[in-house]
Order: sequence, then structure tokens, then C-alpha cells
Amino acid sequence: MELLRISLIAIALAVTIIFLSGVNKELSTLALVAASGIFLMIASDGLSEVFGIYDKIAVLSGIDDGIFKTVVKITLLCYVSEFAIGLIEDFGLRSFADKLGLVAKIIIVITAAPIIESLLTAVSALVV
Repeated sequence: MELLRISLIAIALAVTIIFLSGVNKELSTLALVAASGIFLMIASDGLSEVFGIYDKIAVLSGIDDGIFKTVVKITLLCYVSEFAIGLIEDFGLRSFADKLGLVAKIIIVITAAPIIESLLTAVSALVV
């Protein structure tokens, strides 16, 4: 039911943006940003429930809480950066979106450093 509601909102917003692009290009760009923000808010509503489920999974699996949270953080960074890159590309700023993609990848690699360190520590303990 949630997907139906989101799809109907998307169709209504798309029609509005297309109509505004014929009237005023700048206004349609602002409407696109607003529509993207609406979708981001809709998606963020369910995040608190998902984080509760992830905490239960981390406890049941026996994985270190810090590592599990880092993996979830990396996943969220990927989704948010992909959303921002897509929005910037919609504005026609492809080269700027490419730069943002590079920066996002660098931040993800930096964020993953503790996981890589833990993996190397675990492997070196097995070898010795």
C-alpha cells in the first residue's frame, strides 16, 4: 500500500514538474528539488524501524556492534550519494555529479577503514 501511495505522489509531482517546465524552467527546477525532498522524507520515515531490526540482527549474529553499524552507515552513504548524484544530473550538471561521485567514494573508503583494519587483525591472528 505504501508503494502505491508513493507512486501516485510521484505521478502527480511528475505531471506538475512537466507542466511547470513549459511555463517557467526555473520554477520546474525548484519543484524537482521539492519533490526529491518529499521522497527523501517519505523514505526516512521507515528508517527508525529498520535500525531496530538491524540492532537485533547484530545481536543475534554475534558481529561486533561497531562493525555492523559501520556497514549500515556505508550502505546509507551509498544511497544518499546516489540520490544526490541523480538529482544533480537532473539539473544537467553531469560533470559536477561525477565529482560528487568521486568524493562519495573517497568518504566510503575512509568510513570502511575500521572494517578493513578489523579484517586484517582477524586474518593475522589466524596466520600466527
